[in-house]
Amino acid sequence: MKTNQTPPKANLEANNFRLEEALLHAKSYVNVIGLDGKIIYANRAPQGIDKNVFLNGYVYDFFPEATWLQFKAHMNTVKRTKTLVEYDNSFLLNGRKLHFSNVMSPVMTDGEVTAVVIMSNDLTELKSTQLALSRMNARLDAVLSSSPSFVLITDLEGNNLYVNRVAPGLDKETFLNGKIFDFLPEGSQEMTRKNLELVKKTRETTQYEAFYDINGRTNWFLNIMSPVFVDDEVTSVVIITANITETKEARFQLEARNKELARKNKDLEEFTYVASHDLREPIRTIVGFSQMLQTKYKQSTDSSINKSLTFILQSAQRMEALVNSLLLHSRVGREEKIVPVDLNELVNNIWQDFSAQVNKVNASLEVDHLPIISGYPIALRQLFQNLISNAIKYRREEVAPIVIIKAKEAASHWAFSVSDNGVGIPEVYQDRIFQLFQRLDEYEDREGSGIGLSICKRCVNLHDGTISISSTVGKGSTFHFTLSKS
Repeated sequence: MKTNQTPPKANLEANNFRLEEALLHAKSYVNVIGLDGKIIYANRAPQGIDKNVFLNGYVYDFFPEATWLQFKAHMNTVKRTKTLVEYDNSFLLNGRKLHFSNVMSPVMTDGEVTAVVIMSNDLTELKSTQLALSRMNARLDAVLSSSPSFVLITDLEGNNLYVNRVAPGLDKETFLNGKIFDFLPEGSQEMTRKNLELVKKTRETTQYEAFYDINGRTNWFLNIMSPVFVDDEVTSVVIITANITETKEARFQLEARNKELARKNKDLEEFTYVASHDLREPIRTIVGFSQMLQTKYKQSTDSSINKSLTFILQSAQRMEALVNSLLLHSRVGREEKIVPVDLNELVNNIWQDFSAQVNKVNASLEVDHLPIISGYPIALRQLFQNLISNAIKYRREEVAPIVIIKAKEAASHWAFSVSDNGVGIPEVYQDRIFQLFQRLDEYEDREGSGIGLSICKRCVNLHDGTISISSTVGKGSTFHFTLSKS
């Protein structure tokens, strides 16, 4: 029986073809070099060199002398030991620095090394990346080292992996060989453990404050813990610790001053209330006796007596009005509770209360839909009442007053405006009209004590707001104020 067998030569050619194909597609450079440096085989030539030219040359024709000498030394080692050699080298080729890792193996003929096979992997991009990463790390370390904050990285068990710097008296190497808990006061260790567990569990950043006694002084620190993810798993934690002692002490001092200021303001309010309340009785007495004397001497032929009594009575009445206004100012917000207030209903009630004046001067009101807010009801009534009253009082001659009230909602507050078409306020007065007893000189003949706008400011302050004015003489004024939602 005959069988079909492939000739040995054909098998060899097929194997050689497959080997050649594999080498041509290999990422590594594969070269066979004779002991004299002759290039016998190359799966591909270095970039920028023709392969046919490369195969007809010697190693020293294409590479720097230092590279050839290094190659020759390793080739002699392979020839002597008949074993492979591994080495890295770098050289300039066509103006570019290249980096390679190499494995040189002997080619044996009759037990002797007749050539070498060298397999080279291009590490140029990897080296460039490593160099860039190294420089980036150096810059990052320089930035972190100059930071006033402590930057620490620990694993999930609290083992220290990195720290930009350590506190005075601590050794950095010792710190990095320990756990974060080993270097904290006893009272802070448990707090740090709890927050570390919280970051592991929630996978979110957390922050907390801690204080330690350092050299007899309490130091406050703000700690921010953030998770570090690798393949969507929390593998470590970054802790940034900032010394906030000065900020904390300044806050404590400010809180203490605010408390003291609040106490003094309360004392002043109490004094104002008591003083103005107690002054009312003697003033009433003066008014009463002045009126009695005026009645008694009404028929007197001495006109100077009546003039003096009239002057005394008018002065006492003005004093009584000022004391009543001062008492009203001191009562703003006193013993009031915060409740929901419908400003639409409030403004409508005020306008009805002014109906006699409104009808007399033919005044009109234009109002947006106003909100319901949480506030002090009496204070809010005083605010809108005084602004509407001023709009009617300080009208232009022969011009019917128009009052326009608008409201606009913001994130944390409501913004209001109350506009009129009245006489306007000169710019020189606009900075001080919200102070006590401030009146426009040219309108001294109009009723008022100069305290209304001061009450408005106090009402706005009670609701964590601000008030201001924009005005043009002869055209009117607009009062802008805000009232907090909270």
